[in-house]
Amino acid sequence: MPVWGGWDIRGQSTFNSNGSQYASTSHGSSTGKIFIADFDRCWGVLSNPKEIIMPIGSQHIPSDTTITEHLSVGLAFSPNGKFLYVISMSNIYQYDLQDNTWFHVAGLDTSYLKSQDYETAYTGLDNKIYIGNYGGLSKQMSRIDNPDIKGAGCNFCPRCLRLDSVFHYGGVGTPPCMPNYALGARECYPLATHEVEGVQNELLVYPNPVSTKLYIHSLRGTKWIYQLYNSVGQLILSTKENEIDVSRFAKSIYYLKFKNAVKKVIIE
Repeated sequence: MPVWGGWDIRGQSTFNSNGSQYASTSHGSSTGKIFIADFDRCWGVLSNPKEIIMPIGSQHIPSDTTITEHLSVGLAFSPNGKFLYVISMSNIYQYDLQDNTWFHVAGLDTSYLKSQDYETAYTGLDNKIYIGNYGGLSKQMSRIDNPDIKGAGCNFCPRCLRLDSVFHYGGVGTPPCMPNYALGARECYPLATHEVEGVQNELLVYPNPVSTKLYIHSLRGTKWIYQLYNSVGQLILSTKENEIDVSRFAKSIYYLKFKNAVKKVIIE
């Protein structure tokens, strides 16, 4: 995990819709850094970490156009997991996780009020992304209506969600944390029974981590059906061979299941 600095008092951490990716940013990251990694829901392990840098120098703070704005404060994955929306105090960006390109979604609108900045963002049950406010007395919250669409098609709607029930002298702050309740519990393989331990101990899987060929050796010469699962539980390979070419698979954590046991395999 990165060290953001002494001013990391604002920021946001978030997961994508299926819990397989994690992202984090902080107001203290004055260099515009965002941390992204794969996440394993069974093991609680982050893998393949990387840092991306939000666009710096292309947008300015409306109240003082001589100052470059580059402090990210919020994050939200698109429902389909292809995009990461980076929210700064004065700008909203879309980052394509597949081709690593940026798109400037919006700056602050012309009705800018002092201290009325963007804040954290969450994906609602309607698959729209809601973006809150920092400071000011606005009773409206901004929204991205089609976050799965690349570029301008994401349809940013500035301060279009009006909440008239807000207290007369108050304003709309940050949206509530809205987890994906439909995600459900992660089905993980058993790891602690004596029977499982016995099966695991009779099988050698090497090298691990691996980048080309994975070799499987049974100490008893037993033939198993080996099933390789990715980090989100999808079966990607089933074989009886003792040699598996893994070079075509993405770098990540995988699970080799055989009989009623499992071994973690790291492809790098």
